[in-house]
Amino acid sequence: MIFMKILTYLFILNSCYSFKFYNYIHHNLDRKLNMGCDYYIEKNLYIYYTNEVLPFSLNLERDIGYYFEINDDKVLDILDNDDYIVKWKKLKKYHLEPRLNPVIIYSNNSFHDSYLAKKYKSMIEYEINYSYKKWNDIKEMIIVEERYEKN
Repeated sequence: MIFMKILTYLFILNSCYSFKFYNYIHHNLDRKLNMGCDYYIEKNLYIYYTNEVLPFSLNLERDIGYYFEINDDKVLDILDNDDYIVKWKKLKKYHLEPRLNPVIIYSNNSFHDSYLAKKYKSMIEYEINYSYKKWNDIKEMIIVEERYEKN
């Protein structure tokens, strides 16, 4: 009997304060997942097949960025002595420039790095089986970092 009263009390309490407690937790979780940003950073794997013109792309990683993140000495140099519009253009140019040079991880029917082979082989095999291809059909695979502004 006491257990039922406690459950009833907790139910009423939760329903009365659901906006403050339950929605607050979910609002913060949604906010972290869908937080506003200035630009996106993506690492994509492009698979070039021998008999196809356009590559197949797999998204490996996606992150968000902000123009006014001060985590680099170059950003501090940009912010030093120009007017606002010039600073804004320099910051956009700096942050939208990819940091990772394109890396060829597979060509001539072999991986170039054993670490990358372990990391991506299962994902690539799934894509190859899904598209009814074979490993011999792949000309090369390249990892490319792309940065672009949020629409």
